[in-house]
Amino acid sequence: GTFAVIAELEVMEEHPELCRVLRNDAIPWVALSSDESFSHRLRAVRIGASGFFLSPVSPSKMVVLLDRWMKPASQEPFRILVYDGDPMVAEYFSVHLELAGLKTRCAAGPEEVLEHLFEWRPDLLMLDLHTSECSGEELSAVIRQQDEFLGIPIVFLSSASTQEGEFGAIRAGGDEFLSKNVRLNHLVDMIQTRAARARQLRSLSEKDSLTGLLNHARIKETLSVEISRAHREKSDLAFVMLDIDLFKSINDSY
Repeated sequence: GTFAVIAELEVMEEHPELCRVLRNDAIPWVALSSDESFSHRLRAVRIGASGFFLSPVSPSKMVVLLDRWMKPASQEPFRILVYDGDPMVAEYFSVHLELAGLKTRCAAGPEEVLEHLFEWRPDLLMLDLHTSECSGEELSAVIRQQDEFLGIPIVFLSSASTQEGEFGAIRAGGDEFLSKNVRLNHLVDMIQTRAARARQLRSLSEKDSLTGLLNHARIKETLSVEISRAHREKSDLAFVMLDIDLFKSINDSY
């Protein structure tokens, strides 16, 4: 099963071979130290610690951190939305991302990009920088106008890379600029890394840390999306609210 290691920084520094084993086996470990200065945090990073806590550490903080690491391997694959002016190019990247275990959708046009953003909630968006209907910069600016999409990573792809084009893409709200000739393994690694960070940040902002349930704002947003879908598809929709008696006593006790 999945597990993690909690150890004092000084102890781990005395056993570099153990640090190498943990790093090679991708086992996360958190460093504990009575000194939270920059130098101590840097020492932890250099020997491969995945986290750092000032001891004595709050048990609740430790539980949240460990829970974040120890997600089951069967968690939902990252969702990647791809839009390119050439549908064949979009399909090319989509196929390779699917082979790497990610879920993808290809948008047929800029308006469809927005539809997928609202309904499918992708973890990352790949955009062609140069499209005829509207440029990637323009589409990115439209997306960033909406608060709910400020955090989604946008990766621009271009067949012609110029420094001016890269700066323009970043100014429009892009997070990464890659050539369409990029090595596929590099593209997949970068996409997975950025998607993982985005999902983690979204989870922290949308979910209650104790229960893992959606917070009030996200529940209303999700319900709005589902109501719109039901109207459009002329389908039924049920929303159930449960009231648990004396739940405050459970919170107070645990």
